[in-house]
Order: sequence, then structure tokens, then C-alpha cells
Amino acid sequence: MKIYALIGILLLCLLALRMVPLSVFPSMHMLDIGQGDSLLFQEKNTQVLIDGGSGSIVLTRLAEEMPWFDRRIEVVVATHYDKDHLEGLLHVLSTYDVGMVIMPQYAATTTNIKKEFIDLLIQRHIPYRFGRYGQILHADSLVLRVMSPIPGDEWTRLSKSKSNNASIIMRADIMPQGKRPMSFLLTGDAESGIEKQLVSSIPASAFDVDVLKVGHHGSKTSTSSEFLAAASPFASLISVGANNTYGHPTTEVLERLKNTQIFRTDQKGTISFFFDGNSWMISCERKTDLPFSQKFCMHK
Repeated sequence: MKIYALIGILLLCLLALRMVPLSVFPSMHMLDIGQGDSLLFQEKNTQVLIDGGSGSIVLTRLAEEMPWFDRRIEVVVATHYDKDHLEGLLHVLSTYDVGMVIMPQYAATTTNIKKEFIDLLIQRHIPYRFGRYGQILHADSLVLRVMSPIPGDEWTRLSKSKSNNASIIMRADIMPQGKRPMSFLLTGDAESGIEKQLVSSIPASAFDVDVLKVGHHGSKTSTSSEFLAAASPFASLISVGANNTYGHPTTEVLERLKNTQIFRTDQKGTISFFFDGNSWMISCERKTDLPFSQKFCMHK
């Protein structure tokens, strides 16, 4: 009986330990969701999710990165209404408690998935805001700044031509107290016309980032030489499906990125930048179900 009692006490202790919130350092994860985009920023129990890819695979990827007990995502951003960015967010809104959604006010064409998305927001009483230039969002050590849409006729003209150009573009800065920050430029699927408008309209310092999320999965219509020079990243992230039928990423874009360290989800799986308390690390191996099996491929 004493042995059974001891086992019971041990089980209760283990259960109590599992109820204690885990200490999660600031991190950014480009989730391996195939041909599409999905990025997760998190610190402790706070998450910001940008896009959700196609299908429901984003739920599996979120479960790999978020604490098991955390069923709330504070902010969800839909950069635009293409299926390979938006469909997964339908599953996220149905599965998680979402605090707020940021989304474009404009789309070149009305789609069924956009209507379904908005209907779900209303049904679940989720507050939403339209992304606008100059908006700033603070979440623990994360600061998100909306850089596009830029008000004016030129942005309207470009966005009416393609829904990709209506993408919300954001700069993300993770700033651990007293430590080196890490900056990201998140471009959605915006094409070179929007890139040119940004470079000519916004101070150059706004583009000086550490990491570029490459536009439109490495399509030749994005990541122009001028835009890349303005961003001057040391690393480039490409979210892309293996053997996709679009030919992404294109050889032209890979050539432009040759002076950066390129990380691709089709080759490396989920790519994670995280702060370990002293410095920034990058996890660049495909994940298994054991988090300590990841290898670190850069120490910054």
C-alpha cells in the first residue's frame, strides 16, 4: 500500500509540474506548412500568428511550438486573402481562442474563402482591425509595425491589379531587455511594384533588418534587387512546398539572395529563431517529436 501511495504522490507531483507555465524565451518560427506562409511569434504564453497556409496542417505545427496548455492566440494577422495564406486560419479561429485579428480592408477580387473568414469572425465574436500604415502592436518584447498598405493612388492602383499587392507588410522587432534585438521584414506576397513604392516612400532605416521573409515564396515577381539592397538582411526565409508546380523559389531570386544565408522550409522544415537568454540561435533541421533533436546551425 505504501508503494501505491508513493506512486500516487509522484503522479500528482508530475501533474502539478505540468500545470506550471513553461518559461518560453522570445522566438519566431516559420512553420513548415507546405506551399504557403505561416509565421508564429511567441514569448511565454503570448503568441502572434501571421497567416496559416492551406488546409489544417497549421494546427499540427502550432502544437509543436506552443505550450500544451495554451489554447489562446493573442493576435492573428491575415496578410491577404489567398488560400495558401488564409485557409489555415479558418481552422485556427475554430480551434483556438483568438484575441484579435488584423486583416486587409481591400482585396482585388472577392473570394468565397474571404467571405467564410469574415463570417467566422462575426460568428465567434472575434474583434478585428484593418491593417494600415503606421499601426504599431506591442506584445511583450515583440514590436510589429505595419509598413503597407501606404495611403495613396499608387498603392490603390497596384492593389487593384493583383490581390498579392494588397498584402499587409510588417516589420517585426524582438527586443529582449538589455540584449541584442532581432528584426524581420514580413512581405506577404507583395510584388516588385509595391516594393518600389515602399523604398521610395519610407525612410531607409525602416528596411535595415536582420532577416527577410522572401515575398511570394521566391516568385520572380518579388524580391527586386533594389528592395533587397534596402533591406540588407543577413538571412532570407523562403516558405515553399517541396516539388511545387510553380517553380518556387525561382533561380532569379535565389541568385539575388546569394549573399544572404537562405533557409527554406522545403529543405529544413520549420525554421526557428529563438533567444536562449544570452544570444540568438536558429534551429534549422526538420523536427521530430523530440524537441532536443534539433540542431543549431547559427550562433549570432
